[in-house]
Amino acid sequence: MINNDNIINMTSINNIKQLQRPEMPNLIHRVIDIFVNEATGKIQEMDDAYQAKDMEKIAFVAHALKSSSGNLGALRLSGVCEQLELKGKTGDFDGITEVMPTFKIEYQKAQDVLIQIKSDS
Repeated sequence: MINNDNIINMTSINNIKQLQRPEMPNLIHRVIDIFVNEATGKIQEMDDAYQAKDMEKIAFVAHALKSSSGNLGALRLSGVCEQLELKGKTGDFDGITEVMPTFKIEYQKAQDVLIQIKSDS
């Protein structure tokens, strides 16, 4: 069992679970699967934008990840994405370089906990 350690706000997860209808497929499984699948592509987009020093693309991808991670309760990841978004909008590449390692760590932690939540539900 992975220690959540406030990586995922369980209130957000529980709010999603409350939307579950008995006759429908497991909603939290679907939401987590969609997030993980889409985020994997966004992580690659972020890496590509970073390598190209494309500030606009970094801000755009960070904004998308900020929203989706926040909706799933990955508030630490969402906060790091907000930092990347703002630094991308202001063209602060050095700031982005400082935040990127934290971004990757927080994404991996959030993904690990979400996968654990999925397997436990």
